[in-house]
Amino acid sequence: MAAKPDHFRKRRHHEPAQRPAVGAVIKAGDTCGEIESTKSVSDLFAPADGEVVEINEAAVAAPGLVNTDPFGAGWLFRMRINGTPELLDAAAYAALTEGA
Repeated sequence: MAAKPDHFRKRRHHEPAQRPAVGAVIKAGDTCGEIESTKSVSDLFAPADGEVVEINEAAVAAPGLVNTDPFGAGWLFRMRINGTPELLDAAAYAALTEGA
């Protein structure tokens, strides 16, 4: 499941502007959508190689969920991951972005 990183959420209000389509094949690190804030538009990057299998229609209808519940109801899309990439858990990601 792809969600907006917590350190971005704490900085300003964001809303998903563009997501990958169901069935899209995405590659780790490639741009797969956009997210808007009141001041800018930023790219969404694929967390791993795989195929998008679901878009969160609730977050499409109520984009504020991305800010209020990014690790729950505010997820952006689900994907079927190819292989076994090295992904960070929440604690490792927090340590990596501390002070960012």
